Amino acid sequence: MHPDKIGKGLGSASIEPAGPVVAGSKNIWSIRYTVGEAGLDWTGSLRLTVPFGFSVPQYLWVTEPGYLTATVEVPEGSPVRMEFYLPGPVTGDLHPEYLTRWGRLVFLRPVGGGLGRGDVVRIDFGRTPYYPNSGAFAPYFAHRFLFELAVDLEGTGEYLRVVPAPEVTVVGGEATCALVVAPSVVRAGEAIRLRVVPEDGDRNLASTGLGSPVEVFRDWESDPEADVAAVEALDGPVTVDVAAPPEPGVSFWQVEAGGGPAGESNPVLVTPEAPERVLLWGELHAHTRCSDGLGTPAEMYAFARDAAALDFAAGADHIGQMDGDDWEAIQAAAEEANTDGSFLALPGYEINGPLGERNVYFPSAGEGLYRHLVEGHRKESDRLEELLRAGRALMIPHCHGARQGDFDPAIIRLVEIYSLWGAFEYGGGPKPKITGSGGRGETVRDLWARGWRAGVTAGSDCHAGHPGRANWLRHMRAHPGGLTGVWAEGFTREALWAALLERRCYGTTGARIILEFSVDGSPMGSETESAGSRHVIRGRAIAPEPVARVTVVRCGEEIHSQPGDSEDLAIEFADENPPAGTLVYYIRAMTSDGELAWSSPVWID
Repeated sequence: MHPDKIGKGLGSASIEPAGPVVAGSKNIWSIRYTVGEAGLDWTGSLRLTVPFGFSVPQYLWVTEPGYLTATVEVPEGSPVRMEFYLPGPVTGDLHPEYLTRWGRLVFLRPVGGGLGRGDVVRIDFGRTPYYPNSGAFAPYFAHRFLFELAVDLEGTGEYLRVVPAPEVTVVGGEATCALVVAPSVVRAGEAIRLRVVPEDGDRNLASTGLGSPVEVFRDWESDPEADVAAVEALDGPVTVDVAAPPEPGVSFWQVEAGGGPAGESNPVLVTPEAPERVLLWGELHAHTRCSDGLGTPAEMYAFARDAAALDFAAGADHIGQMDGDDWEAIQAAAEEANTDGSFLALPGYEINGPLGERNVYFPSAGEGLYRHLVEGHRKESDRLEELLRAGRALMIPHCHGARQGDFDPAIIRLVEIYSLWGAFEYGGGPKPKITGSGGRGETVRDLWARGWRAGVTAGSDCHAGHPGRANWLRHMRAHPGGLTGVWAEGFTREALWAALLERRCYGTTGARIILEFSVDGSPMGSETESAGSRHVIRGRAIAPEPVARVTVVRCGEEIHSQPGDSEDLAIEFADENPPAGTLVYYIRAMTSDGELAWSSPVWID
């Protein structure tokens, strides 16, 4: 839902170059506005939105990127010119007077008279006549960006949109590496499919291919002659059919292009028999243009499936910025993208309010927009609570916003422990929250101490349309996005939903770390009765890089920490005579390169 109305008789707008331009490249853009039959009074003004990610637009420093100039094409002899101006006081870099959901605002007004039909206003972004090497930088992340122009016809303060908005397409740069993704758990000898995606240095889908020949190896360091497959070209995402090793163990697949290494897969746990559960990887916290992100819901799901090689994804657009049409588009896109055994898509949205920030998801389309514990929406809240209690909806709070409300713990099954904002396991921990996330929130340990029996997920809060490969919030760079690993009984939407409800899931900072955890044989997410004063904790972390440490935490206290130096670290620890009362156990794994994984807890009463 766009906050501005579409005007009539406003004219048209265009931009050059419209692209494709390469992510991070320097260009000079010219936006042309041709005045329509409504004209533009001398008291009126124009408002241009320069999308976040581009150079900050400015008209003070001619030697700096993003410099703006404005000219008019009017009948000869007309005294009219355009000037930039500030409609209100500037109180900081993020003053709301000069921001929208999608970019920074620039204001212009005519001086010396109004403009008539057919007159042209030209705004150059990145051009100065004094410095031929001037310019403005495109975002480092690829997508479609709208340079929206709005007109206040007579100085009333109401801006009307000119449609269609000029659009710039930004694409990835040259391929420098490959994302290589394999199923995390497979049976020995099983036929499996690798997904290989050429990427540039900023994890965009590359606009060029990798060099030829492209060869696929398995466990290259131990057997450099084990060439298992070849690919004719790697000009875009491809799948490669290979076979799992005949013996159990842990394997990696490597891709070599043009005679040099291009990428290595996530670790693959090879089991002697068919695994009881599959490990699915996904992202549950991505925004689209339905609220304050980029692209359509369909594009978001497509990127997750094709460019990020995820197994599942869900959108989380802000409910307060959506209307019924947006919600229908999100649900339709999820249904279209969902294919059991290939890619799973869930519809969802985000609720913001004084009782915290939380995302709501549904197992399929068909439900409405329900606001939970938001003033004036009691009926909607009752319906959502009914669905939550019945397992037909999931509500996942995230901790970088306001203090979470006093919800009935029975309706909270999961909480987001990590996102682009940072890690919220506990205050002062690794991956600290970034500037701008505020100090209002609680940590996940705080919520567990309050009695919440919530498992954990990790995501991104991505606003760049890149779920699974994001490090961009709405207006700034941030931590790399996280991933949620789900131990599901099958690769179906039904099995995914059941495993999330069971809390058979965990969060990572983005690496596909295989994490197993149990207490007295009960797996992560379980609630059990105490059978004595001794509890045996078992865990295992298998990571792309050596696992430096696995830590056991009980009720917020780190009670055991085991170091490691290989990609596969298993632990077994007996907690003797723990304190009385409900016990909350979980493990945290850290790799040598700083990646983290957190299990969902096991509760013992």
